[in-house]
Amino acid sequence: MEKYCQRCGKKIMATAESCPFCGVHQDRLDLGFESKKCKVCHEIIPVNANYCTECGQDQAIYVYRATETFESEKQVSPESETISMLPNGQDLQVELEKIRQEVLRMEQIGKNENPQPGLVVSTKLMLKEWFTTNKRMGRADFWWGMLGMVLLSFVIVLVAMLFLQSMPTQTGWQIFWFILRCWSLYYLMVTAAGVIRRLHDLELPGLLVFIYLVPVIGEIMILLLLTRPQVLTKNNRYGFVDPARKLRDEIRKKWRK
Repeated sequence: MEKYCQRCGKKIMATAESCPFCGVHQDRLDLGFESKKCKVCHEIIPVNANYCTECGQDQAIYVYRATETFESEKQVSPESETISMLPNGQDLQVELEKIRQEVLRMEQIGKNENPQPGLVVSTKLMLKEWFTTNKRMGRADFWWGMLGMVLLSFVIVLVAMLFLQSMPTQTGWQIFWFILRCWSLYYLMVTAAGVIRRLHDLELPGLLVFIYLVPVIGEIMILLLLTRPQVLTKNNRYGFVDPARKLRDEIRKKWRK
């Protein structure tokens, strides 16, 4: 069975103690937590819940319910019409819908691109986006991906050494150093793109990656930045989707049709 997260409103397992998307612990009514009624389905939910665990309704959004009227009451006076209008003439319900869409957009970004970051999935993401910088990368995905890249480096070096032992000649040494140089270049490109995406997750410019070139101080500053949690504001430019890649995928789909 599934329910909705009390914090972000996404679907999670009914037995989950915390949300895999936002990490917030889920209050349980059977443990004595205070409760309230949902504004839409009227189910009993924890008092601190931002979303209903049963229907997923955002509890911060005003819910308008129209009442049945008789034919004689359907004539609306000019005074009553102005009640539902803002001073600039905009419909109140339209403005509330815009606010709701903005809240949903902010919530849907989440903390990481992968719902459950890990060594395998995060490393795959790091390798797949080796030349992508026009998006963001969550903290968990980044550090799992960096661990995967380090482990892959050990494997590459081990394979190159085994190859050198089987061919201990000048040609073997040339192939050995060629493999290491190619992997070092690829490793540098992958990690640099990952750092830029991580900086975008903090809503910082990707050019800050060049701070790393400053000996000692730059390395410490970049390390401290990469360990910071996600920053998400209304003026956010980046999400977990690369607009250019999305456009290319749409063009390919239309072309195949």
